[in-house]
Amino acid sequence: MMKACPAILAAIFFASTSTSALAAAASPEEAARLTAVFQTYLGKEPGVVTVTPSGEAYDVKLDFVPLIAKVNAPGFSVEGSSMEMKLTQQGSGKWLLSQNSPLSYYATMQGGLKIVVKIGNLKSDSIFDQNLAALVSSTSDISDFSIDQTIVVPDGQSVHVAYVIKSARYETIMKPAGLGKFDATTRSEMIGLVEKFSMPPSPGTSAPVDIIVTAGRMEQEGTLKGLRMQAAAQLFAWFVAHPSLDTIKTKQAELKNLVRNSLPLFDDVSSATAFQTLSVETPFGPGSIANLGLNLSMNGIAANGKLHERFYVVGLRLPGRLVPSWAAELVPETFVLDFTVADFNLADPARMLLDVMDLNEAKPTTPEENIKLLTALLPKGAVEISMGPSKVTGKLYDLDFEGNMTAGPVGVPLGVATVRAKGLDDVMKALQAAPPEMAGQAIPAVIAAKGMAKTEADGSLSWKIENTISGTVLINGIDISKMGGG
Repeated sequence: MMKACPAILAAIFFASTSTSALAAAASPEEAARLTAVFQTYLGKEPGVVTVTPSGEAYDVKLDFVPLIAKVNAPGFSVEGSSMEMKLTQQGSGKWLLSQNSPLSYYATMQGGLKIVVKIGNLKSDSIFDQNLAALVSSTSDISDFSIDQTIVVPDGQSVHVAYVIKSARYETIMKPAGLGKFDATTRSEMIGLVEKFSMPPSPGTSAPVDIIVTAGRMEQEGTLKGLRMQAAAQLFAWFVAHPSLDTIKTKQAELKNLVRNSLPLFDDVSSATAFQTLSVETPFGPGSIANLGLNLSMNGIAANGKLHERFYVVGLRLPGRLVPSWAAELVPETFVLDFTVADFNLADPARMLLDVMDLNEAKPTTPEENIKLLTALLPKGAVEISMGPSKVTGKLYDLDFEGNMTAGPVGVPLGVATVRAKGLDDVMKALQAAPPEMAGQAIPAVIAAKGMAKTEADGSLSWKIENTISGTVLINGIDISKMGGG
């Protein structure tokens, strides 16, 4: 919520440019107008929005507790502090929105859920440009952030999860991109993450199971292109005004129109996240990862659907008691997985769903409608899945692979993949120390793989794997369905 606050406030201020210009000096009249602007998006629940003149600026207090308290769940209650900010005119239509205060929230739910969220201090400075109707820049610094959560499981015992972050920083810059759209770039970093899980004793033991995860540093960079800010703000305001499922069902026609007008909501989004020096303490011993990362990109609810993901781990060390001694050198130390999914259409089925869905029904869509939705989702009858250069390495081996395939609900998946490997002889030697039942299965499989391999110029072995329209699988041209007398 802390990261989202600047964007939400930017959306709220869209209303201010459609009314009178912001006043040059603080006054009760302008404070009342600003209150009404905020209430356009946050509702008129008493105590949620308070704006008062303070010299040449305005003190803004936003209390989200009355809004959160509307959650329709058994025994749900929430308490918390307000967000207190100052709005100061900077000239040329620009305003500074600043905050510097601690925050805390406490929530409980029937059945044994308790959550406590604390922020030692949240300091943020954002520049709102009324000429662009956007927060053109925002910086937030968070210190001593913690979440403490207790969940009572069905047998009456409890699971306890605690997070602590020493400090975090979040920066965003937003620029107009024409036709009511905005492009944004974001950057965030986090230092000193500690996460502790305490779980009930497992059968046959008396001590609880504790797992502690720490991360020295996290960095993230992202881009968001073509954001329909005003449409997003209107959707946010609608859900604030209709907090319960019953009211959403009653007013679903309004919601459908808002969603329909907001599509595709944004053009595309991408992010790159990297963790450094992760470690874990478990009952089976310590483990660690030197670097872990995730790169993700996807487009909005559009006809040309595309999703790309790249996940990597460097310097993996598993807890010692999880790995038998004979397998220690077979554990991967580094791996990279890269894949792309394309040839799906989100725009058409989204519009069709808005036309036919009825939230008042136990099943919002009929089986016939579901078939039409699936047909619209897969205009070619299948998606294309591409595996980019991916890799798995360990002390004894080096394996890389890439390929592509088409797959759908009907028909045979078709595709081609190439796998290359080094070090299979060393892997065979390591497997000889495995328990007989394990070695008896693994070693013949490695021997068979070597027998079908092609030797490359660098000494590595390669396999071209093809899945054909007839349903057969070829490895370097060999139909493996005919092996062993098949």
